Amino acid sequence: MLGTLLGFVVTLDNDCISTQITGGFNWEVNKFLSAQADLTGLLTIFVNFETGELHFVGQVHATGTVKYPGGSKGIDLWAAVGNCALVFDLPVIGIWRFPLPC
Repeated sequence: MLGTLLGFVVTLDNDCISTQITGGFNWEVNKFLSAQADLTGLLTIFVNFETGELHFVGQVHATGTVKYPGGSKGIDLWAAVGNCALVFDLPVIGIWRFPLPC
């Protein structure tokens, strides 16, 4: 069974577009394997009208639990965008940084 519930609040004004995200998901493969997480995030996009540059600022954070035969494991993931880069913090893998066009 898959279940996802996300809420979005979008704000548009003369300076920027911003979106706030809240919600979570609950995935149940069978009685032995499942995952649950809560999600929060914020993204703001704005243009510097003096230079014409597009800027992104934001972050998303997910915390939850993966249950499997014999145990469970907590998860804590985040991603951020800013300073012309998209950054992910992934368990075991570590931090990955991807440059964005700015």
